[in-house]
Amino acid sequence: MTVSNISAPGTSELVAQASTTTAKPDELGKDAFMKLLMAQIKHQDPMAPEDPKQFVTQLSELTGVEQLTSIKERMGALELATIGSLNQQTASVVGRNIEADTSSMRLGYIGPVTSRFEVEGNADQVTAVVRDSSGRAVRTLVLGPQGQGDHSMTWDGKDDNGQRVPPGTYSLDLEAKNAAGGPVQTNTRVKGRVTSVSYENGVPELNVDGAVVRMADVVSIGI
Repeated sequence: MTVSNISAPGTSELVAQASTTTAKPDELGKDAFMKLLMAQIKHQDPMAPEDPKQFVTQLSELTGVEQLTSIKERMGALELATIGSLNQQTASVVGRNIEADTSSMRLGYIGPVTSRFEVEGNADQVTAVVRDSSGRAVRTLVLGPQGQGDHSMTWDGKDDNGQRVPPGTYSLDLEAKNAAGGPVQTNTRVKGRVTSVSYENGVPELNVDGAVVRMADVVSIGI
């Protein structure tokens, strides 16, 4: 008895048929995977049936696809839940007094950065030095005389040569001297009431009496 050769669709043709059930052209979902597997079984050569081991391997791959899809969906749900919980917690500090360390400044692609500081005595001269993540000084700002109390300073995001520096996190060093040239104590701890919360830059930022403070810089929260 002679069995004539059976013409079976090529692999590329089967993939094309199976891909019609997928939502994205570059992804092979579990439904398309199963359709491709069934097409392979249907069109296999009777004289050379599918290797059972290879069949089991393909079924294992299908199980893996389903597991990865499930994990991806769960991770997405977990991410949304975490973001929602964080935003809710951040919003709860509106109207409360906080204390934050503003020695770290986050510079964006455009716009200046405002920071707050305290001078613990009358200073005849206050100088602020902005440093990058490696500790290198990129800008020196002479703030002039500053009386005892809380103050704010604005950095335009440029270095001493007038060039815009890359976005990122920069630190602030302060030096204050009195009329006799002696040191005056300063600190970058800011205290105030939170009036609003912003998520514009991708991270929670608090408006504290006109200054922008990152939630990550808050060290204490009061009533």
